[in-house]
Amino acid sequence: MRPLYFILFPLLLASCAKVVPPSGGERDTTAPQLIQAIPSNGTVNFNAESIYLVFDEYVQLNDIQTQLIVSPPLEKRPNIRLKKKGVLIELNERLKPSTTYTFNFGTGIGDFTENNPAESLIYVISTGDVLDSLQFQGDVIDAYTGLPIDGAKVMLYKEHADSLPLVQKPYYFGRSDKNGAFRVSNMSEGDYKVFVLNESNANYLYDDPSSESFGFLSTLVRPSSPQDSAEAKVRFRLSQERDTLQYFQDYYTDSTGFAKLVYFQKPLEPSAKFLDGEGSFVFKNRAADDDTTYMWINEAPLNQERTVVFFDEGKPLDTLQIKHFRVSGEKSEERYKLLSTSKPQGSVRKEDTLRFVFNRPITGFEQDLIQVLKDSIPLDFNVKTQDFSLLIDAPFKDGDRCEITLYPGGVESREGMFSQDTLRTSISFMGEEELGDLSLILPFEAGENDRIELVDKNGRTIDSRLISGRGEILYKRLKPAVYRFRIFEDMNQNGKWDAANYSLGMQPELVYNFSDDIQLRANWEMEIVWNLIK
Repeated sequence: MRPLYFILFPLLLASCAKVVPPSGGERDTTAPQLIQAIPSNGTVNFNAESIYLVFDEYVQLNDIQTQLIVSPPLEKRPNIRLKKKGVLIELNERLKPSTTYTFNFGTGIGDFTENNPAESLIYVISTGDVLDSLQFQGDVIDAYTGLPIDGAKVMLYKEHADSLPLVQKPYYFGRSDKNGAFRVSNMSEGDYKVFVLNESNANYLYDDPSSESFGFLSTLVRPSSPQDSAEAKVRFRLSQERDTLQYFQDYYTDSTGFAKLVYFQKPLEPSAKFLDGEGSFVFKNRAADDDTTYMWINEAPLNQERTVVFFDEGKPLDTLQIKHFRVSGEKSEERYKLLSTSKPQGSVRKEDTLRFVFNRPITGFEQDLIQVLKDSIPLDFNVKTQDFSLLIDAPFKDGDRCEITLYPGGVESREGMFSQDTLRTSISFMGEEELGDLSLILPFEAGENDRIELVDKNGRTIDSRLISGRGEILYKRLKPAVYRFRIFEDMNQNGKWDAANYSLGMQPELVYNFSDDIQLRANWEMEIVWNLIK
């Protein structure tokens, strides 16, 4: 009877238990698989009014009318609905005669449980006797990093107007894979305009330059036969176009002639002028790539309100009323209190700048209230102010250990407020044996516009310089870290890399990235040879 007990007990529980979906276990990461198509994929002389795709599991639709791209485009949208374990596509028009149609579903169909998309799902039929068989292939990379881009949309148009990517969905369409490679198949003969788009809104239109990167060819392309082994693969370098639109998203002003300006994008040449007379301004970004800029009137308070016009690259942006009064009263003094936001600490090189950063612009200091000790012995030092910072300079040496103290009243803001807290920090200066030297050998002939950048693993530029000819570049006394090199053709000599501009037909400046990370260790002298073929 014991075996019978184990058989009946689960049956008894099943008869009265509440049915719930199973929980736990590994997450389903498998995309639904197409097991049958009616009519079958690759059908010629197609004359059906609908298409039924059957999958190995229940599926759901995800913005299918946007995701489904039919090449060539249909005049009317088909009706698309779920039917059992499949998707029924009801055509609302007669297809053109002797034409190959490709149905690319994008990510519009996913499984029912986890919505894993059935990517690369393509259905091809022909209303004629044969399927078009020409193709166009290549790869897609990020123009700046050189890394492959997964999921970029390669879009081909039979018409050739420059406005097509902005207003019309493509005639043919393909996607890049994780290696950046793509192939658009089943194309007919002809010359096509090509545009590649990496977008987030999945509408197949270049309509959001602030978030979409793109690539294009200046010439038309002609697809080739799959049997043509000599077919040249095309590389697209995608970049995000700099949006020329500029405005203030937000701003803050106080009564001392100080303003915090939040731009739509990082300003290139911010400036301002008074409507009622002469005066000068200071503009500073607290971070290199920040779109927030701080501005203050660079003169003594005038106890008045003035109208200021703001510009970027000479183009007027907005007009603000800026109050410019002296700080007075207990409430005002508390509002404009001078506070430290960061200080030097830890291990640094003697070449590094020792910088105390404050929340307000700094204009003065009391050197008697600043102390630099080396082994508990006072050390002679120099001090200067720079915008929000107080800079300390002294004859430091490798291996020194120092303590810097800023006593209350030692630093003065432009509003005449003095620091109220004691700031103390301990610093040790790295020795020669803790640093490393890096030598880069360039055996190729660099162009006169080539600029080389040494960057850290986070992409922050450590050193940037123009190079020409061939030879050796030395980087002395670097901190042990992972470094990378890149060279780009600074064609306009503005000291920075410029992305593509589609309206002007300008490609992004060419970038060459050194293929390997460089692990520099303490007390090392490394020599790197870059056999770059341009």
